Amino acid sequence: MNDFNEYLNYSDEADKAKQLKIMDKIVLSDETKEKIKTIDKKISFLIFAEPYCPDCRAFVPFMEKFAELNPFIHVAYLSRKDNLELLSSVSKEARIPSMFSYVNGKGHLVYMELPNFVWERIKNGEDSNELRYDYRTGVYNKELEKELLNIVLKAEKENDTP
Repeated sequence: MNDFNEYLNYSDEADKAKQLKIMDKIVLSDETKEKIKTIDKKISFLIFAEPYCPDCRAFVPFMEKFAELNPFIHVAYLSRKDNLELLSSVSKEARIPSMFSYVNGKGHLVYMELPNFVWERIKNGEDSNELRYDYRTGVYNKELEKELLNIVLKAEKENDTP
């Protein structure tokens, strides 16, 4: 499993630069920072992602920012390209980004491709292409931050390992 810097090398320099540019633009709310800092149990996440993927570029910076704020949050990355068989064995659709939390030694799919609030809007008939474009360009960053924060806090709550 790889860290963020190794993840960046899954693609070419142009994709790496795009991911880093987005990373630099992400600013977490003070409320999120405080909640992340209070986590006192180790929680681990495995993310299948590639820097060429616009959905990954929108998603990964949030998880990386969370991990930077709290050493109890561990994020590891695997490329889908190099691990398609593994991803397919744990997720039928093998979409990226896919994130698994490890709670008490068991992996759980907690995020796949798009945030739940985007999936819900698509299911309710809103234009999928427009929603995806807005998501990828940061229109929904506040909502994404909130959803990912809830995923992290839930993983902490469910994990009984200090």
